[in-house]
Amino acid sequence: MRYVVPMISEFLPSHVQEWVISLVLPTLPRLLVGAPENVETPLSQSGAAAALVAYLVVALGVGWFALRKRDA
Repeated sequence: MRYVVPMISEFLPSHVQEWVISLVLPTLPRLLVGAPENVETPLSQSGAAAALVAYLVVALGVGWFALRKRDA
């Protein structure tokens, strides 16, 4: 995912590409800490935190669903 998403996003318009790249997991910690003031980022610190929480919720939800379907 780390290499596929940036390659695919090259075919998107630049404003959409910035959003996609900012939501890739390796980029989120840098946005969470805070970007330099002279750099324009599509996500704020709270947006980066929300995206990280969304990754966690989706992963736990998929795991919970898989366990509910397989365990009796």
